[in-house]
Amino acid sequence: MPIFDLTRLAGPLPARDPRIEQGWANEADRLIGAMCDSDHDAARCADLPDELAHHADHFRVHNRTVRARWEAAIDAADAAADADGDADYPVESDVAYFTIDDWMESLWDCDYGLTLVFEQAADERGVLLPLDQRALRLYTAPQEWVAEFNAVTARVPEHVFVHIVLWTTWAVRIARARATGSPHWKPAPEDPPPPEPAFRASKYKPRRYGL
Repeated sequence: MPIFDLTRLAGPLPARDPRIEQGWANEADRLIGAMCDSDHDAARCADLPDELAHHADHFRVHNRTVRARWEAAIDAADAAADADGDADYPVESDVAYFTIDDWMESLWDCDYGLTLVFEQAADERGVLLPLDQRALRLYTAPQEWVAEFNAVTARVPEHVFVHIVLWTTWAVRIARARATGSPHWKPAPEDPPPPEPAFRASKYKPRRYGL
C-alpha cells in the first residue's frame, strides 16, 4: 500500500495552525468517550465497494494462510532442533503471523489519534482516499499521528488494510453520529479543554449514631 508524501502536492502550503492541531486532539479525546464495542461490531458488517471486492478473496483465506505459515515455521524449527539443537522458533508478536483479529486488536486498541487519522483518510464509503487527497485531508493533523499512519500503511497487508480502513471509518462515524447527531467532522481551530478541577474534599459528613 503506497504512503503519501506532502512533497507530491503542487504549490505552496499554508503554515500549520497549532489550534487546528488542537482540534484534532480534542476530537480524538471525544472519541474515547463516544466509542464502544458495539460500534466495532456494527462496523464489521460493512462490505467493501465493488471496486475493492477482489480483496475479499485474499481476506477470507488470510487466517488459514497465516496458520499454515506458522505451522511451517514450527516444523522447520523442530527439524533444526533435532538436527543440531539450535532452533529459531517463531514468535507470535511477529506481524508475519498476525491473524485478522490480531491486526484489528493491535490497531483498534491504539491511540485514538491514529483511529481518527484512519477515518479522515477515507471517503464517505470508508474507502482510502487517493494519495493527493489524503495528503491534503491530513495536512493539519499532528504529524506524529500521520507518521504512525504511514508506518501502518507500509506494514499491513493490503487486503487486510482496506478492511481496517472500512471498519474503522464506520465505527468512528457510528459513534460520532450517536454522540453529536452527525457522523461528519471537519478539522477546525479549537482551544485546549479546560483543566480538570483540583481535588476537593468531600462535603459528605458521616452521621453520628453513637450516644
